[in-house]
Amino acid sequence: MKLIITHILLVASISLQGQSAEVVSGKKYRGAIFNSEYAMPPWTFTIEEKRFTPTSEEIDKIEVKLKLEINDLNSDGLNQGKGYGPAIHKNLRKYVRQYLGFINEKGERVILINCLWLKSSFADGWKEEWITVSDGGSQYWQVKYNLDQEQFYDFGVNGVA
Repeated sequence: MKLIITHILLVASISLQGQSAEVVSGKKYRGAIFNSEYAMPPWTFTIEEKRFTPTSEEIDKIEVKLKLEINDLNSDGLNQGKGYGPAIHKNLRKYVRQYLGFINEKGERVILINCLWLKSSFADGWKEEWITVSDGGSQYWQVKYNLDQEQFYDFGVNGVA
């Protein structure tokens, strides 16, 4: 039932948007940068009003750091393995990313990174629309990166219903 509701929300999200993102790629990653004008659906999550558009150079640096730090970020292996999905740290290149920049309450620049298992049906449209999925285990995970402090935080892996 949750999967059906998620699919309905995803379709509603796509029909509301009609905007696209800048596609970026580097050594072993592909992603889409959503600009500061991109209107997020109200049910996705709360983001501060101030936004910015990350640059491809910033994304390249973040991806290098993500590759180096994914083992530590994912040290507990939450919602991964048998019945939950792939081990994130072993399959990092098999995820496509979505990037969204915002300014936090301290005035620091933060990039939200939304990661989607490329072979998942919910990953369709990742270049054009921000995708929000409930459940799905480690096929879907998110992390934030504070550009000013140069650190990742709020690493989270979806659960499984």
